[in-house]
Amino acid sequence: MKVIGERTSRRTDGFTEDLNKFLKSMPKLREKKRLTPRGVFRFKTHKEADEWWEKILL
Repeated sequence: MKVIGERTSRRTDGFTEDLNKFLKSMPKLREKKRLTPRGVFRFKTHKEADEWWEKILL
């Protein structure tokens, strides 16, 4: 196998540190309240479903 080049730049903006902090905090968030409701929901229109979903996420 022939290697043409290598990646020389590494991310130094703290991306992996921030991601690790976020992933560690997820179990704490899930203990308090479900992020999304479970079950089957029926809507008359897609617009109505989208409005409901936005309300749940906010």
